[in-house]
Amino acid sequence: MRRSLGARRRLTGQERGLTVGDVLQVLRHGMVYEPGLPGKSAAQFRYAIQARAPGSGLREVRVVVGLGASATALKIVTVMWADEPMGRS
Repeated sequence: MRRSLGARRRLTGQERGLTVGDVLQVLRHGMVYEPGLPGKSAAQFRYAIQARAPGSGLREVRVVVGLGASATALKIVTVMWADEPMGRS
């Protein structure tokens, strides 16, 4: 599992105060509510996974992950609150 620069900034508390534990909670227990979006190449897709996390209070956290052609490759693209608009990261 790799993290983009934007995801690293968000996880260090500089932007949203979320922790790696919060992200792992979302990845383990979250749900995908929308179809995947195309990634940077034809073989890549991005999915937004949402769930409540221990450090989020009552707000839901959204973790956007990129999946490559290999089913074992996962990259955390961004971490955000689920009520924030999702733009291209």
